[in-house]
Amino acid sequence: MYTTFQPDPVRLEIFKNLYQFIAEQMGIVLQNTAASVNIEWHA
Repeated sequence: MYTTFQPDPVRLEIFKNLYQFIAEQMGIVLQNTAASVNIEWHA
């Protein structure tokens, strides 16, 4: 007999928001790093 797994919707929303926040922060850091390297390269 197989049991179906029912994920907790509240926990899913919390982790979704957490991973979205982490991804956005990584993108900001990447943009800042790319801009600072580009400025130093051309200066």
